Amino acid sequence: MKQNDGNKKNLVIKDKDYAVWVKELAGRYRGEQIKAACSVNSAMLHFYWSLGKDISSRRLENKYGSGFFERVSADLRKELGIQKGLSATTIKYSKYFFELYSALETTVEANRQQVADDFKEIFTIPWTHHMEIINKVDRDTEKALFYVHQIRENNWGRGVLMHFLSTNLYENQGKAQTNFKKTLPGPQGDLAQQMIKNSYNFEFLQMGEQYPSIGLLICKEKDTILSKYALANISAPIGISEYEVARKSLPKNLQNTLPTPEEIAEGLKNV
Repeated sequence: MKQNDGNKKNLVIKDKDYAVWVKELAGRYRGEQIKAACSVNSAMLHFYWSLGKDISSRRLENKYGSGFFERVSADLRKELGIQKGLSATTIKYSKYFFELYSALETTVEANRQQVADDFKEIFTIPWTHHMEIINKVDRDTEKALFYVHQIRENNWGRGVLMHFLSTNLYENQGKAQTNFKKTLPGPQGDLAQQMIKNSYNFEFLQMGEQYPSIGLLICKEKDTILSKYALANISAPIGISEYEVARKSLPKNLQNTLPTPEEIAEGLKNV
């Protein structure tokens, strides 16, 4: 006999161990979300870096004159079959992003460890944070790195960063560098929340019409794909078999931490 679904939904479990387990699961879930968001953000920033490097080193803005950023934005969107992302503003800031930190790349090649660490660190904070820094530091790389370190050490959201950029914190602290934490953002911090909900990350993941079914890739590190969700649209997930295959390849302690396609679809509605 089929049970009443309403009774299932109204089930109340007062077991303390169960409550502890649910909190533990929620923590694991949030941790995997942060890992995924950080991985996507890093990949996106590396692309912006390469884009900015091309524009700067080839002097494309000077070569093609006014309207260059609008033109390349339109052409890239057409080539990729996308409607959002890679705006003229984003492309212009990619050039600023590269030029602000380009000296680090040259110094890294000379095997200076601290500079190498600094160079890696710039790819760990959200793009919106970088845009705010670029607006305020006037091409001062040392000043920019100071704020990058502060963001990671203190889990600053964008609003907090904007506040301290306007109060001349860098000058007031005597340009002191800090021993920033080389860890993921705290799960409850503003930085983690903004990393997960960063609209630039979702724009970066859109694949265009030639890949109509792929909606979101969740990665652990580098090029390792943990899970693939295929979405024809936000309300109708498809391609569950691909998700199951990838999911089974995970270590057992991680298999239950991934969200279902339905949960991701619901989450995307709130972005």
